[in-house]
Amino acid sequence: WLYTVPATQASSYGLIGRYYTNPGYADIDVAQQDASRLMMVRQDTKMSLNFGAGGPAPGMQTDNYMARWTGYITVPTGGSYSLGAVSDDGLRIKIKQGGAWQTVVDSWQDQAGTFWGSATTLPANVPIPIQVDWYERGGGATLSLMVQGNGYAAQEIPTTWLTPGVNALPSQWSFGVNIDGNVSYERLRVGNSSVILEDSTGSTHEYTYTNGGY
Repeated sequence: WLYTVPATQASSYGLIGRYYTNPGYADIDVAQQDASRLMMVRQDTKMSLNFGAGGPAPGMQTDNYMARWTGYITVPTGGSYSLGAVSDDGLRIKIKQGGAWQTVVDSWQDQAGTFWGSATTLPANVPIPIQVDWYERGGGATLSLMVQGNGYAAQEIPTTWLTPGVNALPSQWSFGVNIDGNVSYERLRVGNSSVILEDSTGSTHEYTYTNGGY
């Protein structure tokens, strides 16, 4: 069975988590191809999770499960940051820049502690795709995403830095971009008589305002 948690009022922040069973091995790429192993999909609005000796939701198994969270991280000032996590057990963090995924933390083993990745440069106010993989083997179960650098002491990643989608248009527009990047347009510029949409390749598409519409 699949347990789906409805979105909350805080739906603009957090990451989308997909939770899987982990019967004896920890390959989440294999798990996501097997529909029978998907236990739950939900939006975790604060990425500071402590399941203790329990499961991720009432009635769910308490050991041998894993999760993959996807969404975007947006930092308020550009600079060099290190991402990490307090994790029990395995952890892997990736971000996508320049069209390619970069693994910034890779500690995929039974463990408990705080783990940091290498520093990476992040631009200001630009949503960057992020993917967090984690598994729980037994005992305690904890994941709390961390950040440090560029003037920030080691701390939990602020809630407002993580979003399940990205709104690349002005506030009066609503346009969600999926993590897989399968959308045509990413930017919009508004002129006096037209709007110009820019796609992911940098090409522009102009629409002229005529007779009450574009």
